[in-house]
Amino acid sequence: MSTDWLARLGKLRVDTDSVKGRAPHKPLLLLAVIDLFESGSIDEGIVGLTPDLLLRFQNLWPIVLERRRNRGDIHLPFHALATDKVWSVFDSDHRPSRSRETSVTAQLDPALAALLKDPVFRSAARLRLVTAYFPLVEQVALAAALGISEAGLLSGQSTEAAGSFREAREKGRSARFKNIVVSGYRFTCALTGYRLITLANGGIVEAAHIHAFRDSRNDDPSNGLALTPTAHALFDRGLWSVDDGFRIIVGSRMEFTEEAPLGGFSLRALAGQPLHIPSGVTLRPSPEHLAWHRRFHRFT
Repeated sequence: MSTDWLARLGKLRVDTDSVKGRAPHKPLLLLAVIDLFESGSIDEGIVGLTPDLLLRFQNLWPIVLERRRNRGDIHLPFHALATDKVWSVFDSDHRPSRSRETSVTAQLDPALAALLKDPVFRSAARLRLVTAYFPLVEQVALAAALGISEAGLLSGQSTEAAGSFREAREKGRSARFKNIVVSGYRFTCALTGYRLITLANGGIVEAAHIHAFRDSRNDDPSNGLALTPTAHALFDRGLWSVDDGFRIIVGSRMEFTEEAPLGGFSLRALAGQPLHIPSGVTLRPSPEHLAWHRRFHRFT
């Protein structure tokens, strides 16, 4: 049964272009679904167009952007995978869906759903999808994004060729960093506690590096905070930081002025408040990285 499904995953109906190569939409979506099985976010056969799924798909898309300049639309492969008998799609009333505009949930083929609970099969399925639809440089980036070994990808490559994929690995690690940090904080801004999610575009928070990536080259999730774009910009400019007790530190009155409408956002009002880390989340920013941020921006 598992070999049958591995063969089917390597024969998805995808468009092929002489310049752009094989369309990546379906395999990228399936890789995102497998990643959710891996994290425990899916343990049955129901797959929804959730923020977690959209986040993973959107963060994998830049890996193929050089040959697929268009914006990756998750609704297209979500509906079209039904033609490959991977799953059946339904609308919001749980009736069979006939268009990508109305497809919001999917029921995996029962045999495939059972196989995806097995980590050995998940590993084999990811390797099959990565090698069947993507050129080697993208395979290396996807391996880094999904946390899988490159061993099966680079066999037969010269040492020089195998070492030439630094940029691809960084692109993949960046995608993994964004997935883990944003989903780990449950799409919530660590500074303000603000959380907004739309079905079309997912959440608005970003994965921010505490120790600037240009200096640290560190994409470990402990070097990250989930922040809104405004909070991210203020953090990178050193207008606020975090102490070892995970409380917010705000710059002195000599460093900036602000005007906030009554009841509106005020950075100064957040001084001394605890960082918003959702309960039950094990992800915590590293004290070492927080100390670097404070030193660099002269909080200590």
